[in-house]
Amino acid sequence: MRTLRTIERRSDVRGLLLRIGDLEAGWAQAQELRAWIHRLRRAGKRVLAYLEAPATQHYYVAAAADRVLLDDAGGVRLQGLGETHFYLRGLFDHVGVQPQFVRIAEYKAAPEGLTRSAPSGPAREMTAARLDDVFEQLVRDLARDRRLSPARVRALIDHGPFTAPQARSAGLVDEVLAPADLQRQVQRSTHAELVPLAALARARDRWPGGPALAIVVIDGDIVDGQSSSIPLLGRELVGDGTLVAALDAVRLDPRIRAVVLRIDSPGGSALASHHLWAAVRALRRVKPVIVSLANVAASGGYYAACAGDRIFAEPAAITGSIGIFTGKVNFGGLLRRLGIGHDTSLRGARAGLDSSVAPYSAEEQRFILQQLQHFYRRFLGAVATGRGLTQDAVHAVARGRIWTGAQAQRQGLVDAVGGLQEALLEAQRRAGLADDAAFDLVVLPRRDRGLLARAARLLGAGAGGPGEQAAAALPPALRALVADLPLPLWYARSGQALARLPYELVNLP
Repeated sequence: MRTLRTIERRSDVRGLLLRIGDLEAGWAQAQELRAWIHRLRRAGKRVLAYLEAPATQHYYVAAAADRVLLDDAGGVRLQGLGETHFYLRGLFDHVGVQPQFVRIAEYKAAPEGLTRSAPSGPAREMTAARLDDVFEQLVRDLARDRRLSPARVRALIDHGPFTAPQARSAGLVDEVLAPADLQRQVQRSTHAELVPLAALARARDRWPGGPALAIVVIDGDIVDGQSSSIPLLGRELVGDGTLVAALDAVRLDPRIRAVVLRIDSPGGSALASHHLWAAVRALRRVKPVIVSLANVAASGGYYAACAGDRIFAEPAAITGSIGIFTGKVNFGGLLRRLGIGHDTSLRGARAGLDSSVAPYSAEEQRFILQQLQHFYRRFLGAVATGRGLTQDAVHAVARGRIWTGAQAQRQGLVDAVGGLQEALLEAQRRAGLADDAAFDLVVLPRRDRGLLARAARLLGAGAGGPGEQAAAALPPALRALVADLPLPLWYARSGQALARLPYELVNLP
C-alpha cells in the first residue's frame, strides 16, 4: 500500500505495469486491488496489465487497467464462478461415527458438512444468493471496464475459455504479444523507462514522538488464549489473549490517534469473539475505531467488527453469519466396529455431556439449546449496541445468514463500500490529521506465532515450505475437499459454543 501511495504521489512516475500471476486472494481483495488501479488512473497514472493465462479472478483485476496485454501463447480462462462443498454424513454412517450438533438458527449451516449428505434448503438458498450477487458484480464491473454490455459479458463468460487470438477478437484484451517483446512495446507506447517496483519502495518513515495510526489485524480462526498456527493445515489461529493485549496497548499509547481494525476471519470461539468485542468497545470509548472487512469477516469475525465506529467492506466481502452452534462427534460406534471396548465412570448428571463415546440424550440436547439461546441473545445484543438497532431488527437479518458486503450494507450491517485504503483515510480524518500530514503506521499484533510455528518453519512446513508446496500440488478437486472440511470443528473443544462461518471459501478456476 505504501508503494502504491508513493506511485500515486510521485510526479516522475508516469504509470505502472502489472504482471498478474498467481493471486492468493478472495474476491473482496480483488476488488481492493481494482480500487487501487482506478485510484492510480484518476491520479493521471497509466496502468497496463500483462497476463499469461488468467483465470476469472485474475482477469477481473486486470480489466481495471487502461490496457490489458496478453501473452501470445496464453489465453483467458473466463469461466464464471463456482463452489463445491462436501458432506460427510454417508462416510460417517459407514464407519460408525456420529456427529451431533445444535445450532441457532436455520441458516447456521456450519455443522452440515458433518451431519448431512447434502445442504439444507436454507444453506442452498444462502449460497445461491451470495453467488448471484458476486456474479452480478463481476458482470457489471467487466462491462464497465471493457465498454461492453452486461449481456455481452454474460455471453462471453458462457463461451469461455478463450485462446489469445479469440480473446483479442472478443474485446477482452487490447493487445497480444510475446513476453520478450513486452518491455520494448511498453516503452515505445508510453515513452517512459521501466524500473522495478522495488526501486520505488522506501523504508517506512518513522516520526519519533509524532502522531500515529494503528492497524490491528484479526486474521484467522478465533480461539481462546494465545495466537498460534497449524502450518501443515495452513491455519492461523487468532487468540483472544493476544488480540486483547494488542488492543489494550493501542488504547494506552498516547501517540496513536485512531485505529483501523482489519478483519479476515470466519470466526470461531463465541467466548473469545465476545472478549474481542468488549476490547474493541473499550478502545472505541477512547479513540476512533474504523473497521475494514477483508475477504471474510463473518460470525465471530463480525462479532468483533460490530463494535467499531464505522465498517467498510468491498461488495464481494463475506460477512454476517450471526448465529451460534456447538456439538461433538461420537466415536462409540466406530470403536465397537473395531472391537475396542471402553468403560466410563461418571459422577454428576451431566458429567458425560462432552463424552466422545456416547451420544447426547434428548434432555442434554434441550439443555444445550437453552445454553445456546443465551449466547445467541448476547450476540444479538452486541450487534444491536454496535449498529444502533433493536435486537428484533438484528435477528431479522441474523439467524446464521451469510451476506455479501453489498447485501450487508443494504441490511444495515455495513456502513460503506471500501477497502483498507478507505478505512485508513477515514481513520486519518477522525484523528484530525490533514491529507498530507506525516504520521507513523503501527501494525499489531507482532507476527510471533510461538515455538511450534517457528520450529515448523525451520523444518520447512511454513509459508513456501514442503507442507504448503504439497498442498499446492494436489489436484484442484482434492484441494477443494481439504479446504472445505470444517477442520475448526475438530480442534475446538467438544461442547464449545462456536460462532463461525459454515465452510471455507474456495475459488474455482
